[in-house]
Amino acid sequence: QIATEPQEEALGFYNSWSKPRMEFLGSGDSFSAICLFFGEQLWEELQVPIGLIESTWGGTIVEAWSSPEALEYCGVTDNGVDDGQNHNNYLWNAMIHPLLKMTIQGAIWYQGEQNAGYPGEYEGHNRDLYTCTFSTMIESWRQEWSTATRGDADRKFPFGFVQLAPFTNQRDSLAWPQLRWHQTADVGYVPNDIMENVFMATAVDDDIDLHPKNKRLPASRLAWAATHLVYGMTERPLTGPLLMAVSFKNTERTSIVVTFSENLDPVLVEEDRFMVCCLASTDECDQVAYGEGWQGVTIEGMYSDNAVEVSTASACSTYSGLAYLWLETPCSGEVSCPLYASDEYHLPVVPWKSDVDLSLCPLSTAYTGQPIPILETGELFLLRDTQSGCHDTCLAHPEC
Repeated sequence: QIATEPQEEALGFYNSWSKPRMEFLGSGDSFSAICLFFGEQLWEELQVPIGLIESTWGGTIVEAWSSPEALEYCGVTDNGVDDGQNHNNYLWNAMIHPLLKMTIQGAIWYQGEQNAGYPGEYEGHNRDLYTCTFSTMIESWRQEWSTATRGDADRKFPFGFVQLAPFTNQRDSLAWPQLRWHQTADVGYVPNDIMENVFMATAVDDDIDLHPKNKRLPASRLAWAATHLVYGMTERPLTGPLLMAVSFKNTERTSIVVTFSENLDPVLVEEDRFMVCCLASTDECDQVAYGEGWQGVTIEGMYSDNAVEVSTASACSTYSGLAYLWLETPCSGEVSCPLYASDEYHLPVVPWKSDVDLSLCPLSTAYTGQPIPILETGELFLLRDTQSGCHDTCLAHPEC
């Protein structure tokens, strides 16, 4: 249902609380599979009753679920896409505001395609504002729920989301990798300083479909993250391996070692999984077709248990950034990305990009004994194959 003004009572709810019986789940009305699987797994972990409320409408923009105050904060000046479910605030008015009187423990969210757009058909809506509109919607919901329940709903209740799944193999537009990045407030992972008490399950390696059939995959990842972040079960993973450092193996900057926060399964070597930006900035590369800005580089193999080596020899000699999985459909199939954690949970490395400044750390600086930070990581070292090679490169450096 839609509403032009905030409603006090929910419109169109057709059922009271119900057990997930087969006759209900198999009906035409049904229920969100991800939500159900998420709740089921929480029940198995916590052994307490789990109540689930579904309030959803497919193919909608984040602005429709947001309050006027949230959109004003982000500088949204339009009214949305249409006068129906994609009008700003209409779903907030009809499908969220009536629920504010209920004390909730948290929320999960799966949305973004309609803001990203469908290249060649629909250009998307306010994709460049999604970093603000999504994170601000979360904070607005928290504030409104806490106020309406007089603090019974936590002011920082946990919020989980699914990072966009793959869709098509087109490479003319990079709208979907941009939107995935914006889902994390342009950080690449959650929680972070902007998105506190937020958790994520990537679906980038789900089956290739606008509506992936394997709903268990993201639901399980959401539940693992929730039990870690919210319920203190730190043996469950909150995230997959995170980018820790990007370092040069040679002074020509054609060999890069990418280090992660935990050990990895042996890398699956495929083309166009790592890429460098051959324009002045990664933002510029995002605005042109793949191959014109971002260009694929070669995976050489594992450098260590938690690091992989890539070669830029096949791409441009001067580049401003390095990225991983920066395509609408960046993997070859279900659970078939190059990099996964080597533990039993097998979480993937999620898409990321990192700026590279090739003006840093020239050898002339290294030999003077001055600090030689590598990229933006602040690390003061170059990776070499031998001890003598390291000595030759930075013998005078005080940190060597």
